[in-house]
Amino acid sequence: MKKLLIASLCALGLSACSSDPDFDLNVSMGADPIFGTPYEMILITAKDDEVELEDVVVNRGNCEVNIKELPVTLAYGEARRFGVRADECDVRAVEVTTSRGSWTEEFTGY
Repeated sequence: MKKLLIASLCALGLSACSSDPDFDLNVSMGADPIFGTPYEMILITAKDDEVELEDVVVNRGNCEVNIKELPVTLAYGEARRFGVRADECDVRAVEVTTSRGSWTEEFTGY
């Protein structure tokens, strides 16, 4: 019984560590249509129902991101966009925290 409990706990721990994020993350370049200011757009799309998006951190907190609408709960396929001024910051890492965990994705930049 003790061996079964230990094996179960190990399997549970491994599956929690290797879990995939419950969202898709994309970064693209754009420009403000009025002022022409370049920006990098971060798009987060839910891959499951009821994904509570709690926080978005860019470049370990070194880039300013407008996250006033957080926390927000997204349904499957629903998305949120966050802009970062490209003339002030080059997006190299995005850490996304949801109610199910935290994931960091790194980029090579533009």
